[in-house]
Amino acid sequence: MAVVGISGYAVYAFDVLVAHLEGRAPVTLAQCLAAVPGSPPLTGKSPLFVTWNTIAKDGDASLRGCIGTFQEEELESGVASYSLTAALEDPRFRPIQKRELPHLECGVTILKNFESAANPMDWEIGVHGIKGVFTHRGRRTSATFLPDVAVEQGWDKETTLVYLADKANAHPDSTISLTRYQGEKSAIRYEEYLDILKQIDARE
Repeated sequence: MAVVGISGYAVYAFDVLVAHLEGRAPVTLAQCLAAVPGSPPLTGKSPLFVTWNTIAKDGDASLRGCIGTFQEEELESGVASYSLTAALEDPRFRPIQKRELPHLECGVTILKNFESAANPMDWEIGVHGIKGVFTHRGRRTSATFLPDVAVEQGWDKETTLVYLADKANAHPDSTISLTRYQGEKSAIRYEEYLDILKQIDARE
């Protein structure tokens, strides 16, 4: 997986949530891209995921919400939509509150290079995300892990597949069809976001 550090996409996703909680309009994605040198250009459509983490005092990150789509989305509307969906509608967590903002990190992963895996082990940790479709007696369930998950959790391939099946609530006798993909991830923490927002405001 390519990690691009801070990019305008992560800044924009963070501001969409802050603006929602503050009752104002967000800045535009174009403004965010212009404020962060080296940001990928705003072109075309792409599948994407938005991830929110809570950062502890010791710097450890814990998941606070993550939702996205494998359908191609216009980047500005897609990042905006999934920023709020991941923050407020992930069924695993309660909605993010305004008081939590100083402790948050926002990540945006743009997905690309989708390929059918030859078998469940045909992917590389740290390079590929995986999407598994599990089938048992005509019932299909699915789940995905983004490219950084196995690395962050310290899982090997076998362990990752066990957790993937568990996430999909798959029957133990299911067959699996695996798709591998790559991604470009950018992330930003609240203090960094505020600094860039000040730069954007100063240009207006």
